[in-house]
Amino acid sequence: MSLIILFKIEEKFNYLKWNFENKAILKKILLPTLSLVLWIGLTEELVFRGLIQTILEDDHNILIAAIICNVVFMLLHLIWEREETIPQLPGLWLMGMVLTEAKWFYGSLGMPWGLHAGWILGISLLESAKLITYTDSAGNYIVGVKQKPLAGIMGILSLLITAIILWCLTMF
Repeated sequence: MSLIILFKIEEKFNYLKWNFENKAILKKILLPTLSLVLWIGLTEELVFRGLIQTILEDDHNILIAAIICNVVFMLLHLIWEREETIPQLPGLWLMGMVLTEAKWFYGSLGMPWGLHAGWILGISLLESAKLITYTDSAGNYIVGVKQKPLAGIMGILSLLITAIILWCLTMF
C-alpha cells in the first residue's frame, strides 16, 4: 500500500506518468521476480533482524542494537551498484529501522519479511516493466536520485508513514 500511495501522490503532482501499454511484460516477469524477492526478503530478514539484531541485543539495549544492525544492513547494500546505492544509504538505514520496528511490534519476522519483499517486488516490477516514467518536473531530491525512491523525499516520507501506521496498528 505504501508504494501505491507514494506513486499515486507523485502522479497527482505530475512527477510521473504511467506506461500501462507495458503491462503485458508483467505476465512474463511476475513469477520469477516474486520468487526472487521472497527469497531475498527472507534471507535479509533472517540475517539482519533475526540473527544480527538478536546477537547485538545480548550486549546492547534494543535501540543501540537496531542502529548498529541497520548501519551494517545499509553498508552491505554497497556491494551492488555502488554509484546508485550511495544516495540511497539514508533511506536504506531508515528502511531497516522500519523493518526492525515491525519485528518488535509483531514479535516475528513475518511482518518485516512481507514488507521487505513487497517493497522490492513493487519497485522491481515497475522498473523492469518500465511502467512509470518520471517527468521533467520531478526533481531528484523529491522522487529520488536516479529515480530511486529511497534516495528522495517522497520515499523517505513513505517509510516514515509506514512506521507510524505500524505503530498505530499495535495500539488496537
